[in-house]
Amino acid sequence: MSTQRHMKTTGLAALVCASAVVASPLPSPERIVNPEPIILAGEPLEVTTDRSAGRIDVLTPDSPFAGAVSLFVGGKHLATGTVISPRHILTAAHCFDEIGQGVNTVGTDVAIFLNVDGELSHVVPPAGVERVDLHPDFTGFQNPVVNDDLAIITLASPLPVDVPIYRIYDGPIETGLVVWMVGYGETGDGFTGYERGTGSFTVRRIGANVADAFYSDRHGRGEPHVWQFDFDGPEGDGFLGGPTLGPGVEATLGGGDSGGPGFVFVSGEPMLFSVNNYVSGPGEPGRFGSGGGGLIVPAQRWWIERVMGLRRIGDITGDGRVGAADMSALLSMWGDTDARGDLNGDGVVDSRDLAVLLQNWSGQGR
Repeated sequence: MSTQRHMKTTGLAALVCASAVVASPLPSPERIVNPEPIILAGEPLEVTTDRSAGRIDVLTPDSPFAGAVSLFVGGKHLATGTVISPRHILTAAHCFDEIGQGVNTVGTDVAIFLNVDGELSHVVPPAGVERVDLHPDFTGFQNPVVNDDLAIITLASPLPVDVPIYRIYDGPIETGLVVWMVGYGETGDGFTGYERGTGSFTVRRIGANVADAFYSDRHGRGEPHVWQFDFDGPEGDGFLGGPTLGPGVEATLGGGDSGGPGFVFVSGEPMLFSVNNYVSGPGEPGRFGSGGGGLIVPAQRWWIERVMGLRRIGDITGDGRVGAADMSALLSMWGDTDARGDLNGDGVVDSRDLAVLLQNWSGQGR
C-alpha cells in the first residue's frame, strides 16, 4: 500500500462526519478513470523490508484486523481476503480470473495464510478449500466495468476459534465515511510511488481514506455498489475534493491488496464495508493525484448469504420470507441479467424465476 510521506495503504482512524448523503441516481462506474486490478505476482514467504513501519499491524489476536488473511492464488499471485464465517473468506473475483473474462481459471488452487498470533499462525493449503464461488454477475475486470468483483472461498473445515469474524456494515452509506483498508500488498509513498518488492504474505498493512464518490450497479440502479477515494497530497488537493486525513493515515492501495477488507468503525467495532478492488487515475497509481476503491459489501449481502446458505431461495429482499416484496423486486428486474432475480441461474430474469419464487412462497413479506 502506498501512502503520503510515511503513510500506508491501509489503517485505522476515527470516523469523519458525513458531509453529504448519497443522492440518486448515481453515476455509472464507467466514469472511473483507468481502473486497474491490484494483484501482485510473487513467491510466498519471501523476506521484505518496509520503510513505513508505523503502518504495519501487530500480529496478535486482539488486533482489530487479525481476520484479514493473505492468499497465494494459482501458485502465482499474492492477494488478501477477509474471514466472514468459520468456513468462508471474502475476496476479489479478479484474483481468480487470469483472462479477464469473468471465469475462474484457477479453480480451488489457493492457499490461505492466517497471521493471527504471529506469522503463519495457521495455514490452509489448497486441499483444504472446498470450492470458490465468483459473483454470477462478474464479467471480468473492467469488462465493461468493475462491478460485482467478488469471490467467496469455502473451506472444508472451520478455522480456529480465535480467528475474528466480521459483521457486514449496516449503517448509512455517505460521502465522508472514513474507510480503513487492510492488505498484504506493496507499500511506498505518495511522492515516489510504490516500492516494488514490499508485498508480503506475513506483513499486514493498514491505512485509511475518505469515501469521496459512489457509483451504481452495472444495471444503472441507484443503490451504491462501488466507492472511490482520491489519494490526497499534504494539502488535500485530490481530484474528488474533500479533506485529507493527513500523514500517517491517508493511504491508497498497492499490488497484493486486492480482495482485502475496508472497514468502517461503529462504536469501536470494525464492520466490513468494502472489498479492495482497484486503483485508478487520473494520476499515476500509487502517487498523489491517483485514486482507488472497491465494491460495497452491504449491497452484495444477498449473494454472500446465498453462497453461505443463510438465505432461502426466492428471498430477494432479505426479510427472511418469500412474499409480495420479493415479487415486486423480481418484476422490477424482468428481462435483465441481474443475478438477484435470476433464481434458476439461467442468466435472465423471466417466468422461470417467477415459478421458482412461487414454489417457495411463504407470505406477504414486508
